Amino acid sequence: GYLKSSVEAALVDAFGTSNFFNPDNFTFGQPLYLSRLVAKALGVPGVMAVDTTDVEPNRFQREGSVRQPMPRDGELRFDRLEIPQVLTDPSQPEGGRIQFFLNGGL
Repeated sequence: GYLKSSVEAALVDAFGTSNFFNPDNFTFGQPLYLSRLVAKALGVPGVMAVDTTDVEPNRFQREGSVRQPMPRDGELRFDRLEIPQVLTDPSQPEGGRIQFFLNGGL
């Protein structure tokens, strides 16, 4: 009963720098857990499920890193002076990005 475009817009907003990826939500060196991303996505109206077993095993990784399998523990680690960020700005790839692949909906 949800428009795919509306759900995607809500996901982009939920994970934007003013929400989930607000730098104030993280401390230096704090890891990023896949489970927190899944929980946030499931809280968006219209999201019924999140598939983290995608056939491409390296979707959850640091931008610019050598393609590696998704960490088994679902944890991305950061150096002591790093904070996770996602700007999703093509002109600043070092600022991170997040993509959503939606199925179903209208």
